[in-house]
Amino acid sequence: MKAIRTIFIFFSFFCIIFTSMPAYAYSGGMKTEEMPKDEQESIIKGACINVFNTEPEKKPIVCFDVNKDNFIAIATEININKCISVYSDDMVFQYRINFICTGAFGFEWNGDDIAIYFVRDRAVILVDKIGNIKNIRTYLDCLENENYYNYVLGATERSVNGIKYTLKTDSKKKPLGRFGLYPYLCVTRPGEEEKTLYDVSEQKVKSDSLRNKQDALFCAFVLIVVCFTWIITYNLHKKRKTETERAWQQILMQSNKNTKDQK
Repeated sequence: MKAIRTIFIFFSFFCIIFTSMPAYAYSGGMKTEEMPKDEQESIIKGACINVFNTEPEKKPIVCFDVNKDNFIAIATEININKCISVYSDDMVFQYRINFICTGAFGFEWNGDDIAIYFVRDRAVILVDKIGNIKNIRTYLDCLENENYYNYVLGATERSVNGIKYTLKTDSKKKPLGRFGLYPYLCVTRPGEEEKTLYDVSEQKVKSDSLRNKQDALFCAFVLIVVCFTWIITYNLHKKRKTETERAWQQILMQSNKNTKDQK
């Protein structure tokens, strides 16, 4: 009887320990819930998450985050292809996470891992530096999470260990908005002047110029199509009008002829 009681006590003790352990590794700021396994597999398959040790071509920054060790993570994008590049405090490249996202996204450090938020799927995927997917959860559709996404994940200024990091626009001004395409990442350390850590301003100017040319060509193409369509429509209308008038004239002539014959 004593042995059974001892076993029961140990069993209860282990149950308390295991039930008090966290059920997931995600510890970000959003309210989340478990995601069904089939949805997890579908999202992971669609995201195509991969980690590489080669530094990518630098692009304007969509959003960024800095962890407690002052490692800087910078998110960039080319259409649906997204990239989160990790740098040391002195901007030495470490690794990058590439993934596919068809809508808006955000991310944040979660310890030494990175939590990526997929807005369209309302999913948060926890990825480590070698590409292991440690957890995937659904974040709730609520005002608190919306505010967290906009004002925390989308913040353009962060202060870590007394060091201030700021995203800036083409004119090197602090942006008023949140998520965007920023060519500069600047840092201000205690007792020092502001320095630029990341600069793709020239590339952004070229990209904007190319985009403007593409927009102009597209507008010109649309205008040509509209004019061509109008000309064809006008000529068809004119032709139909001429044919209608000719038909009426023939009817009138035939009517006049019949009248004369009757006389």
